[in-house]
Amino acid sequence: MKINRPELTKQACILNMGPAAWLFEEYASRLARHLGIDISTEPRTCNYVLGLDEASATSVLSKHHSFIPHSGIIAASDKRILAECFQKYGVTTPETHLVPDKAALDRFLLDRATQDKEWCLKYPLSCGASGHCLLDPNGYRLPNDCPLPYVVQEFIRLEKPKVYRTYGFGGVIEGFNVRYFPSNIAPTPWVAHAKGAVYEHFDTVPTGVSEIALAALQSAGLHTSYGAVDVLQRPNGEWVVLEVGTDGMFTHVDCSLGDTAREDQLLKRISEAFWNWCASRE
Repeated sequence: MKINRPELTKQACILNMGPAAWLFEEYASRLARHLGIDISTEPRTCNYVLGLDEASATSVLSKHHSFIPHSGIIAASDKRILAECFQKYGVTTPETHLVPDKAALDRFLLDRATQDKEWCLKYPLSCGASGHCLLDPNGYRLPNDCPLPYVVQEFIRLEKPKVYRTYGFGGVIEGFNVRYFPSNIAPTPWVAHAKGAVYEHFDTVPTGVSEIALAALQSAGLHTSYGAVDVLQRPNGEWVVLEVGTDGMFTHVDCSLGDTAREDQLLKRISEAFWNWCASRE
């Protein structure tokens, strides 16, 4: 998206500062090319925040505008917060509980031993499913440093594990893909790109996905900016939200989709949403 108003372009930047800035360097460069703006270590009027340490975030973002709200970045970074957001807004998800400690977790699994459900622990601060584990009531091993409360979620077992993703750009749900393990990769319970899953892309978002994806983004305060929503389809056909992700401070949404045209389209839609937001700040 080309901007024909130099004064607006000069007011905007990709903000990438602090000790974690190096994590975002490659992505910042890609974004900067598509948005047509500079990467800066100093905030401007309109900021696409990537690297920003938590100690500086409150002071910086209280004085400068962030395309992706600080609260949305925080929510997307912590599955405990997301679980509360989803519950408060009635977002359709697998059954999820915040369990205060190990003793309570043991009681939880014992109480539900007769249910026809499996359970997993989701490491609340991870990406790429790092730290997740299945919870066998006959014995399980938790990550040593797993923060409390535990995020315990119904594990939906599928014959061929697949996780779908759609995107929100300024309130518009668009783009749809699926992650799965190719035949040469041994599947794991966690269908993550980082674990060898690949993407397949579709031209339309299925009926039922747009509504729950928008609700998920609204619950996290990301519906007016940019976010990705991971969804899963139960064997009975019902769609459920697993989590939402966004860019900034802790990580960014995976844009290595194995399809250059799809990647360019994703970054183009982010650019359009960003510039619409910038114009609305005037």
